[in-house]
Amino acid sequence: MEVLIGADNFADTTSGTCVAVKYIYVHNEYNSPVETNNDIALLELVNSVDLPAIKVIGKSEAEKLNLSTILTVTGWGNVLTDGVEYPNELMKVEVPLVSNATCNLAASYNGDITEAMICASYQKGGKDSCQGDSGDSLVLKREGEYVQLGVVSFGDGCGTAR
Repeated sequence: MEVLIGADNFADTTSGTCVAVKYIYVHNEYNSPVETNNDIALLELVNSVDLPAIKVIGKSEAEKLNLSTILTVTGWGNVLTDGVEYPNELMKVEVPLVSNATCNLAASYNGDITEAMICASYQKGGKDSCQGDSGDSLVLKREGEYVQLGVVSFGDGCGTAR
């Protein structure tokens, strides 16, 4: 397995650097397909990569964010609500932070969102992450720089109203 780092366009063969994966560390409490809690893994690369690290917001700091704070997802996931189309260019969407209580309503995720998760979406739909975005970053732009708040894991529909 290899990862492509620093690319923003798959059609540009000179964009980014391919690095082999040495080992995959899956969270020891991940229990797929029973539940989606702890849906995260780290990839150890064969070679180190000289790129700036992104700061990560801790849970206590994340809990202080105002609801409706605009968060950003970047990814290579499906761009169609009905159908399948994967982009060559890295995509970006901005979505508001939503309370877990709102996401846990019967019309949304019906209690499947745990305290370990963060929910971000538009209830009216239209903008969203989608299949293929799993593992991509959920970031917050703060004081001119991006800080990581989470990682895309799952959803139900792409851009569907909730």
